[in-house]
Amino acid sequence: MENAVISWAQMADEIDEYYSTEEGREAEYRRGYCDGWISAVEEMFALMCAGFSRYGAYSACWDHWDAELAEWQKTDLDHVILPPPLRPRRR
Repeated sequence: MENAVISWAQMADEIDEYYSTEEGREAEYRRGYCDGWISAVEEMFALMCAGFSRYGAYSACWDHWDAELAEWQKTDLDHVILPPPLRPRRR
């Protein structure tokens, strides 16, 4: 099979077609869930290695979710905006 050269527009159309199917949406949901889960585990581990207690690490993650991520979730969906990084503050 030969690799065909396609344009960005053609690639976008193929991706849109795949993700408009039930299987594609489910695959994307599962991928996003797994990506988010492992990111959370890595952040918790990094906080504990930085000297936060288990409760302190948990609180820092919860505060981030409740403030910065809640605001980011409401931002304009017409543009790609990366989620804000976790910047924990010791209490």
